[in-house]
Amino acid sequence: MKFTTLENVIKENLPSTWDDKGVYYYPGPNDPDQPVDLCAVLTIDGGLGLQLDGVLDNVSWQVRVLGAQNLYQLTEDLANDIDKTLLSLGTHTTTDGLRVVSIYRVGGPPAHLDYDDAERTQFVCSYFFDVESGLPPI
Repeated sequence: MKFTTLENVIKENLPSTWDDKGVYYYPGPNDPDQPVDLCAVLTIDGGLGLQLDGVLDNVSWQVRVLGAQNLYQLTEDLANDIDKTLLSLGTHTTTDGLRVVSIYRVGGPPAHLDYDDAERTQFVCSYFFDVESGLPPI
């Protein structure tokens, strides 16, 4: 599962109220190399590996939402809307030719992290994605 796949899943399903907010998506783990007001840093964390005789692959992703100074509420709202979007996709979603069987959280809902050196607000949440591996069954 690639960064662009997760980015597309979020963009295609996030409520349209975010369309004019200029949300920027950035491959993690590093912060964006340019100043942005709202950003979702998407970092692949590995996962649990192949399951069901190699038919499914379990991949984990961390979604860290950054907001500029004084954008606490907007940053929290974006993190929660991404969370609801991912969890509401249900089973058997297909994007970029990849079939996503299920999405669930590794732990609890998006949590506030301490402010970074630039005083930006941060919320983070991690997810497991069960996806078709594309490999022949073992």
